[in-house]
Amino acid sequence: MFNGLLLAPHLDALFDGGWVSFDDAGELLVSTTLPQEALILFGLRHSLRVEYLTSQHLRYMGFHRAEVFSQ
Repeated sequence: MFNGLLLAPHLDALFDGGWVSFDDAGELLVSTTLPQEALILFGLRHSLRVEYLTSQHLRYMGFHRAEVFSQ
């Protein structure tokens, strides 16, 4: 129940591919491997954030950052 996020399709694909993740405060993290052109194309801003992350979500976010996200 807490291992999913409702994201726009383009963000979901980037999240699943490990190009973006979120810190424990919900702030967007962008991989250094994502080309600058993609940031512009997808309209990504570091000010994007996920609201309402619960403590139950944080375990999954930690796993995603450690195992999926490509820094």
